[in-house]
Amino acid sequence: MQIRLKDYIKDGFPLALMPVSDSTEFPVHSHDYVELVLVLDGTGVHLAEGREYVISSGDVFVINENFKHGYRNAKKLKIVNILFDLKALSAPLYDLRLIPGFLSLFELEPRFRVKHEFKSRLRLRQKDIFRAKQLAFDIHRELSERSPGYKAICVGLFLELLVFLSRTYSKAPTPERDTLCNFSRVISFIESRFAEDISLGQLARLAKMSRRNFQRAFMAATGSSPINYLLNLRMAKAAELLVGDASTPVSEIALRIGFCDSNYFARQFRKIMKMSPREYRDSQRR
Repeated sequence: MQIRLKDYIKDGFPLALMPVSDSTEFPVHSHDYVELVLVLDGTGVHLAEGREYVISSGDVFVINENFKHGYRNAKKLKIVNILFDLKALSAPLYDLRLIPGFLSLFELEPRFRVKHEFKSRLRLRQKDIFRAKQLAFDIHRELSERSPGYKAICVGLFLELLVFLSRTYSKAPTPERDTLCNFSRVISFIESRFAEDISLGQLARLAKMSRRNFQRAFMAATGSSPINYLLNLRMAKAAELLVGDASTPVSEIALRIGFCDSNYFARQFRKIMKMSPREYRDSQRR
């Protein structure tokens, strides 16, 4: 069974909230959106792609699209599911990705869930549960009432919740969470300094690992080698510049993203984008 975001949203606004309580079981399902799960009370068993994890009050985790999951053996379980499409929301994230806990909770933890046996999930203390619950219920109220301006305030409340959870994750160390936060710092470093000359040794030191272990772990975390991750990021930035600043010469764009040789840049761009920089620019004008 797959659940679709469009069945829950109104006015095409890609954010919805679904409280779930007093249900002993929820059949295994998947969905075409990302789901942020806040466990407010009780206990249960989370069924996740053939594995089972005990969940309880204070647990926070993310379910990515097309991921099969469900619940059983629920005892007084109260959950808030926040359904969203971050790209479709077009919300300005500003420096949110610089918080180690953001990348850890929303991108890395789902990938490391099996390896870490769910130990890298976020666990909220009682006072933090209350704050997260209040923000979630404020979003729910605005979505229900739909007063003029509700979309704007929902985005603001949602971003506040993301920042709160991300900061809390960063301040709640366990060996598993520390590992993810170290990787988050590496990814943030690459994303903020992609145009600089970044060495593998520099990244390994940030991750507090040997080069060999870092390369293997980075591949597991991102599905890419550190070098390819940096290269793909540079190409994505180049594509933005080619379209957003059509008067800028290709050679200058190459310099902006960290390439001293514009010919080498053009070859790498063609290899990844399947067309030259100029062809890409022209294709976006049509």
